[in-house]
Amino acid sequence: MGAEERALIKGIKDGLIRFSVGIEEPEDLIADIEQAIEKIKQKNK
Repeated sequence: MGAEERALIKGIKDGLIRFSVGIEEPEDLIADIEQAIEKIKQKNK
């Protein structure tokens, strides 16, 4: 599905962040999220 179709039909924009969690340990989830945020920060410098 292309970006235009996602935005028009589904209301999904490119800046959407989706979290899907299961039975992971909370500490592991927090570490993963922190790592992802740091990568985004580095990319946007």
